[in-house]
Amino acid sequence: MTTKNNTEYNTEYDNIIKHIKVIPLTPNISYEDIQSHLFNRGFINSTTTLLQTICNETIVSNTKRFLVSYLIYHKHVYNENPTELELEIIKAATDMLNSLHNTVSLDNSASLDNSTSLDNSKYIEYKETFIKYYNTYIEKYTTWATLDKRQLNTSLIHAHSELSNTQKFLNDNRKENTSDDIKQSQDQLDEEITGKLEDIENRLRVINGVKKAEDIKAALTANDETIQDDSIFKIAKKAFWDIFTEEIERNDYSRLFIILDEIKTRLKALTPNRQDIHTDIDQNIDIDLYKQMISNGAFETEDFMKLIEYLVTKIKQYIAPVHDTEIGHWVTKLYENIGDKYSKTLPAFFEEYYNYLEITEKEIADFRKSVQERQSKK
Repeated sequence: MTTKNNTEYNTEYDNIIKHIKVIPLTPNISYEDIQSHLFNRGFINSTTTLLQTICNETIVSNTKRFLVSYLIYHKHVYNENPTELELEIIKAATDMLNSLHNTVSLDNSASLDNSTSLDNSKYIEYKETFIKYYNTYIEKYTTWATLDKRQLNTSLIHAHSELSNTQKFLNDNRKENTSDDIKQSQDQLDEEITGKLEDIENRLRVINGVKKAEDIKAALTANDETIQDDSIFKIAKKAFWDIFTEEIERNDYSRLFIILDEIKTRLKALTPNRQDIHTDIDQNIDIDLYKQMISNGAFETEDFMKLIEYLVTKIKQYIAPVHDTEIGHWVTKLYENIGDKYSKTLPAFFEEYYNYLEITEKEIADFRKSVQERQSKK
């Protein structure tokens, strides 16, 4: 066994310092800041060399897994309810990075060169601790990645698909004669969705590597078919309603007007040839009036309930009676919580309303299809 001399230990020590200066363990480092380093080829290569030197690592792909530990450490990977395995990975990542960053003293790093004398025995002790945690982390992360990579990709891909479909729907249904405020709100929403799509694509790169992620992205943009998976749709739709909640907290109701405009269009589409019903919908969902009332602070609980009652009445006119009981429970619960803030009641109501609207559209489409099939057989 070859024993390293001081120069070799100093080189290792210097390389560790250069590495840990790039991504510190201080709190509140953003996902974007860490991500920029994770995609930096020079940093990736130097990290690969560091792991090869210290841990005798021979699997190059473990470099990426090691670097993802910074995202895990700074709470940018797992949700608020991690699984038992994810908790083990979080602990392993925390122990590993703390041991690596504690291996050196940054206060003395500025004067470090190859002539510096290290306490080799102490350094070896710290390094062995890091290697132990590194091996634990890689083992647990590999197990998790094998189990969850497909599930993660599926979630991200479906979220990407749903957001893309939402963006396409909104852009396809833009109206030229709308006010500048509505156009500005539409542009803002389009920009926010684009940002979330880019975030999903970046996460796909972290999980799969850049080349594979580009293949996934190409497949997504080439596939116009909506992917159906109710459990995944909930993840994708949550982003839209979270934005809505945040905006109302800032007294920004611009998205409400967009939602109401879409609901008017979809309600009218349920009876495409009934102009009288269309006129009734326009009169009872007067977006310009609501905009003035909200701008002047005159939109009261009674006005909100009047709008809700009308919308619920309209959906009950078209949806199958089998849903009446559950709709009744939904409305009752809404009345019970009517005193809550608009940032809570509005998103909750419209999210559920969209669900019933989708059910109604499907039921009517199925009915029309069955009528056409019967007529074609005559």
